[in-house]
Amino acid sequence: MGTYPEEFRKHWSALLGCGIGMALGNSLPALIANLFTPKLISEFGWTKAQFSLGSSVAIFLIFIFPLAGRFADRVGPKYAATLGFVGVPAGFLAYSFQSGAIYQYFVIMFFLAAFGLLSSAMVFGRVIVDRFYKARGMALSIGMSVSPLIGAALLPLIDHIIEADGWRTAYRVLAGLSAAGGCLAILLIGKHSPSATQSGQRNLPHGSRTEIFKLLKKRSFILLISGIALLALPTVMMASQLKLVLEESGANSPLATALVSLSAISIVIGRLVCGYALDRAPIHLVSFFALLLPAVGYLAIASPFNQPWVLFGAILLVGLAMGAEGDIGAMIISRKFDNKHYSLVYSCLSAAIGFAASVGAIILSVTISITESYNAFLVTAGACAIIGAFCFYLLGKTDDHADEKS
Repeated sequence: MGTYPEEFRKHWSALLGCGIGMALGNSLPALIANLFTPKLISEFGWTKAQFSLGSSVAIFLIFIFPLAGRFADRVGPKYAATLGFVGVPAGFLAYSFQSGAIYQYFVIMFFLAAFGLLSSAMVFGRVIVDRFYKARGMALSIGMSVSPLIGAALLPLIDHIIEADGWRTAYRVLAGLSAAGGCLAILLIGKHSPSATQSGQRNLPHGSRTEIFKLLKKRSFILLISGIALLALPTVMMASQLKLVLEESGANSPLATALVSLSAISIVIGRLVCGYALDRAPIHLVSFFALLLPAVGYLAIASPFNQPWVLFGAILLVGLAMGAEGDIGAMIISRKFDNKHYSLVYSCLSAAIGFAASVGAIILSVTISITESYNAFLVTAGACAIIGAFCFYLLGKTDDHADEKS
């Protein structure tokens, strides 16, 4: 086990591979989806109501997450990522041959999302925690920050291709980029094997079914899943309706747009700052204080104080916390659970986020229907964030960790 900088010098290529893999695998469909939506609806005559049904696909993925996680743990990150990067480019290619039946789009979406799980942080995060110990928090932050950076660079290019050569060509370009990125990522992560001192054993045995059921009943597992689910409740609002929320709170359209951009920037900043802190302070304390931030933000937006500086501060706090969540979840899994179960536990975490987001969408719809305002949901989200942060604080009281051999 080397020093903090030595870990980066030794494993920079694997870290780069993980960043590229996450950016051009599971993250890519979500990053570019908005560019294609208007073209597909216009060409095929789909209604917005029909198209919006695609969001329901995520509900079925909840049942796929644990299976994908278990599979990744059994075969290892390299082989899991290889299968993922067969499926993701194939999905993009299939999109380019659509005939116009909307069920085709939904089937391809499900296929792409299912295989995308094997090219996500569920798999590549395992590579990072196997290779980094002292610098694990920052390494996870850097690896997860590559996706928005590559996405920001690709969006103008893909948009230009759509306008110049059509959406079918753009999907085929994406298939090629994903395949090339996947090959590079797999090559880079395969350069080094995790050291025995970092992973406990070079070849970790597969957990038995009894061992897995025991894991799922652990207090740390229940607290982790409960906390992340409570914090994920407002996901749909933040992803698709943030501008409307801000305009209702008093921001004019240009200010609301600027604040949405601030949210994206603060997510990256929050990720890096949290990664740095996780390497230097107790995880449960960093988690508690970082994940209390969105509660303050949500309640500030719901308050009668609608000055621009109040909204600016609120969005900054929410964005910082959203960036921190991914690092915190991955870090806690790597410290509280045996790394041989990393992908399985991470997949359960992802399933909890998906389920909570679906429940949050229902609560949002109901509260808006009753109150004709976002405030009731914002207050609910703030209360849930407080309880969720406390769940993470209680993780510091658990002693059922498995990775202390590192």
